[in-house]
Amino acid sequence: MVYRAGGTGRVREPARRVPHLRRRAYYRDPDGNQVELLVDNFPTVEKLDAFFRGGAFAKNPIGVNFDPEWLLARFRRGDPTAELVKQGSA
Repeated sequence: MVYRAGGTGRVREPARRVPHLRRRAYYRDPDGNQVELLVDNFPTVEKLDAFFRGGAFAKNPIGVNFDPEWLLARFRRGDPTAELVKQGSA
């Protein structure tokens, strides 16, 4: 997702996104340092294990790309977190 840099009003886009077992976005701060923000896609180890055993991981170990702005819009309208973390939800 984009973030607003302090009170400057500047908007920063992620340098890259990784839609794997955790939804990750990497940003560069004004000094050029990389900052990683992530959210677990599975609420329990059992659900993560079921994902591995279900075959979806074997078919696509990288995951599907996501649109951070669409996720933010869905979050703001109140969509449940359980829906937001599903692969392919954004």
